[in-house]
Amino acid sequence: MLSSLQLATLAGVSQGTVDRALHGRPGIRPATRTRILALAEQHGYRPHPGAQELLHGRRLTIGALAPAVNLIFFMDLLSELKTALAEQDCRLSLTPYDGAAEFRDALAEFAARRVRGVFAIPPADRFPLPEHLTADMPLACVLNRCEVGNSLFLAPDERRAGRDAVTMLADRGHRQILHVTSRRDAFGIRERARGYTAEMKVRGLAPRILKPADDGALTVALAATDATALFCMNDEIALRCLRALARAGRRVPEEISVLGVDNSPTFIRLCPDLTTLAWPMRELTRQAAAWLTTGTVPAGPPPPLILVERGTIGDNPDPFCEGHR
Repeated sequence: MLSSLQLATLAGVSQGTVDRALHGRPGIRPATRTRILALAEQHGYRPHPGAQELLHGRRLTIGALAPAVNLIFFMDLLSELKTALAEQDCRLSLTPYDGAAEFRDALAEFAARRVRGVFAIPPADRFPLPEHLTADMPLACVLNRCEVGNSLFLAPDERRAGRDAVTMLADRGHRQILHVTSRRDAFGIRERARGYTAEMKVRGLAPRILKPADDGALTVALAATDATALFCMNDEIALRCLRALARAGRRVPEEISVLGVDNSPTFIRLCPDLTTLAWPMRELTRQAAAWLTTGTVPAGPPPPLILVERGTIGDNPDPFCEGHR
């Protein structure tokens, strides 16, 4: 890409003159301005964003750190954040990371680049960071928390999501409700499981949690289960369960119901029949954008996850005989 120095050389003027031409400042002849602008257009010149921010004293870049895995939920989340930041005249700069060391290094690089703030999906919950990294750079975290000052953790009421899942399935006559979740340790994973367990016990039902090692183990477990409903930790696990049930010859929702969590737009286009609890992506990304750009802390309680009912939930087909199959 052409630099301002190269553009100045082409035009036979100083860099200062190029800057005045490009930004409409006085102290330059109209003919010179026209010539410089024509050369800039001809050669595809674009000002360097970082240099422009330093020049004008405005930091418009928000960094983003996300695990280097191709999860649809992450892509939809960052797309929603990009839209929220555009409303604040800011842009997003994404760095994927692989592991804790890369996360810390990437955050330090964002601090050195003097970005306005950073939106992060940390590698683990309560992830420790040196205080100096966020001294002049606010940090907004989702899914996991960071232990550092000048940071904000944004999450819906994940424990309530677990309770609401059990309530909705129990209201449809289900008593044998299996929670299929991940082996990863993350805030949302733990809180959904705690909410599920608490609500099952309140209703006098036995909590059962499945953490399959792989799809083969999942198929074996679901072929043998007497559960009439599955509460899945997220939509990706719900889709894996739907495929495993199909392999096992189990009909959904006639024999067994499946409930997911997330409702990210791209995933639902790929799996449009899935009943799920919608994670409040738009609300939380706008809260993150407000915190990172103006320091505004969200008011009120965390938002709930809302049921979006489609085709994978049905009434318990045999409520009086369950547990004796």
